Amino acid sequence: MSELKDLQQQFTNALFSKQSISAFVSSDNAAQRFNIYRQTVLENLRHALEITYPGVWLLLGKACADSTAHAFCCEQQYAPQTGCLDDWGELFTSFLGTYPKLTDLPYLQDYAHYEWIKQLAYKAPKHASISSAALSQIPNAQLAGLIIHLVPACYLYQSIYPIQQIAGIAHNPQSDAIDLVCHTVYAVITRIENHVLTLWVAADLWFFIATIKDNAPLEEATMKTTEQYPDFKLETALHFLLQQQLIKALIIKEDTPCTY
Repeated sequence: MSELKDLQQQFTNALFSKQSISAFVSSDNAAQRFNIYRQTVLENLRHALEITYPGVWLLLGKACADSTAHAFCCEQQYAPQTGCLDDWGELFTSFLGTYPKLTDLPYLQDYAHYEWIKQLAYKAPKHASISSAALSQIPNAQLAGLIIHLVPACYLYQSIYPIQQIAGIAHNPQSDAIDLVCHTVYAVITRIENHVLTLWVAADLWFFIATIKDNAPLEEATMKTTEQYPDFKLETALHFLLQQQLIKALIIKEDTPCTY
């Protein structure tokens, strides 16, 4: 088994570093033949990134985006760690933030991160959400210790850039110009059926959802949110969670499931 792993590592090194490939190709034109395989691998990786980050390709233009992706794919440190390309590409977001040719686009890393979270929401396991009736049946005495478990496809996102407007420009270049004034925006990204939704929300609702995602009981989450945002309304937040089908289960603090 170790010999196989060594051989696989040698092949990977040859693929990315262009070192000797004589062990893999027996030909008078070994380098040229192996390079065909190398280019096929790199093109498949580039294409996978384009599928995951369509907005980045729209913002940069195909030629620039392809060139940037090629530079990323050529670095062995960014190579896929599994055989599923749907799981690969997260590091492309940080790469965009440090790539010298894109320093005049400071928002691009945040936008790419937005697209990556949408990818995560799309891949998340399916899980049914509860109805409003389930919440209404819980005795008032148990509400304080209630722990709300959210569906797997529920993700939180924030940025200091107007990502919603940037996304609009990506898909409609004729849109009016926008001002990139730094102002934090908040979103809940989820999936209903096979559709990924981006729900832009207020800071207090985002903070509350972030708190319950950390398994804080309802009373604790409400108190923490109200301390930061005195105008927070719990009823409005719970209505949002139910309406957007974000709650998968309700658990009492003593770990007794509420089954309805």
